[in-house]
Amino acid sequence: SGGPIPDSKSRAYAEEAGLDAAMMEVCARVIRLMDQGYLGWVQDEGERQARQKQGANKKGRERT
Repeated sequence: SGGPIPDSKSRAYAEEAGLDAAMMEVCARVIRLMDQGYLGWVQDEGERQARQKQGANKKGRERT
């Protein structure tokens, strides 16, 4: 993932799609909101996997 999508990339995408100025703003906002949601999910997923791994490590130590 790496980080948020740069605004310049969102604008370039909207320009390439042939959107007018008003729709370019809407498009950039939608991309920004979707990106924030995705980055939040990535963070939550990483934390969930870390908890699962921690739980598996505890169970493994209990067996020894």
